[in-house]
Amino acid sequence: MSLKKFLGVTAIMAGTCLFSVSAFADNITVKINGEEVIFDDQTPEIVDGRTLVPLRGVFDSMGFDVSWDESSRSAKISNSLNDITMTENIKRVTANARTIEIDVAPRIIGGRLMIPLRAVAESLSADVEWNDSDRTVSIYYVKADGIDKSVDNVGMDEQEYMKTIMSLRSEMRDITSSLPDAVLGYAANIGNFYDSTVFEISDSQYDDINGILDKLGGLEAPESLYDANESLKEYVKLIKELIDYSKEKNPGNKLDRENSAFMSDLDLYKERLEQINSDFSNCLIKYFMEKEVYWESVYGENEIINFLLY
Repeated sequence: MSLKKFLGVTAIMAGTCLFSVSAFADNITVKINGEEVIFDDQTPEIVDGRTLVPLRGVFDSMGFDVSWDESSRSAKISNSLNDITMTENIKRVTANARTIEIDVAPRIIGGRLMIPLRAVAESLSADVEWNDSDRTVSIYYVKADGIDKSVDNVGMDEQEYMKTIMSLRSEMRDITSSLPDAVLGYAANIGNFYDSTVFEISDSQYDDINGILDKLGGLEAPESLYDANESLKEYVKLIKELIDYSKEKNPGNKLDRENSAFMSDLDLYKERLEQINSDFSNCLIKYFMEKEVYWESVYGENEIINFLLY
């Protein structure tokens, strides 16, 4: 099996229709890699046609640390290479700076935060199966042990470097989520872009983005990730160029598709960004493979391959 095909198997299986269960709400068994999970109090339930399982019982069994923030009503699940956040009544999961939409929000039942199986599968690229005959949910997180062991091969400097990048990219996502910048939106997939409606962009918004870019550009990578860091610096340089281009050559902030020179410029910027992303991702993949780290379970295939493409 080719590497790419191997990496895509988990994501494909996790996206199949394994989460719609029209059964009874009682006596549901959950197994992780064949081992039955014993729940102390609250057991799995079916809500709105989806199977919900206690977060703490499931992720504890996978070897994760689970913490609860009462003020934000959010749970944080982490191990050496994963940071996942789920919030009560929010149909969204944040996994290593990826935002994943889910169709049923986590909710408190019996004093426990209950999460839909889709949240488990998509945040970890796990496989989930439902057997109606014996009312069993099987979660195959086959790389869980591999991650726990292989992380010993990854230095703390490398771990901190990667976590810092993901954190800064998450900050940029928050800043630019509603930014209506035609140039950045088209060429770098940052924010939104509009063909005809003009939205004024304040200098302070660009200043906030540049602040994040300065932090990214100032990162000092471990020697083992030097080449990846050089690509990261090229990414920072390119996004700053796009900001300047947006300010100077497109002050009206319009995606002028009739202007062939303008659109050609943006396409060239897009091509440059894709090449930088490819170089950066190839460096990371090479590093993880040399260290025998199961990186596709940490980030997901698409995330690692398109690391800088927002």
